[in-house]
Amino acid sequence: MATNPVVAKPVQGAANQTHSVGVLIMAAANETGGALLNNMTGRCTFSNVVDIAAKTFENQGFCDYADADGDHVYEKYSYPAQPLSPRAKGTGEWTGGTGKFAGLSGTFEITVTRPASMTEGATQAIGQKKGTYVIKDKVADAK
Repeated sequence: MATNPVVAKPVQGAANQTHSVGVLIMAAANETGGALLNNMTGRCTFSNVVDIAAKTFENQGFCDYADADGDHVYEKYSYPAQPLSPRAKGTGEWTGGTGKFAGLSGTFEITVTRPASMTEGATQAIGQKKGTYVIKDKVADAK
């Protein structure tokens, strides 16, 4: 689940284009019970471009999740240009982590639904990530 508690006013980037940036507050659960993204919280930054004439948007950003032990998971994601709609599809990549997630890599697909928000000015989304990942063994320092 993602919440953008403070929606910034978009900047007009061209006659029919707006650009906005922001921060999302995240909550994640792993439906399989695995450690990756299970009961983790996080923050994501994003950059969003809307083409008003074409009624499309594209979005990209980075996320940092942490578990109760303080171990982190890092990702980057992208939603290619697609119709403005309550549903969106994108892709992402695990770019590393700390502690038990050190050496994390992999890719995933994201599907998101944006329900109507009950808090004026806030935007919310519910999503699902499906993909594969590996956590490479740590190699001891030879020094």
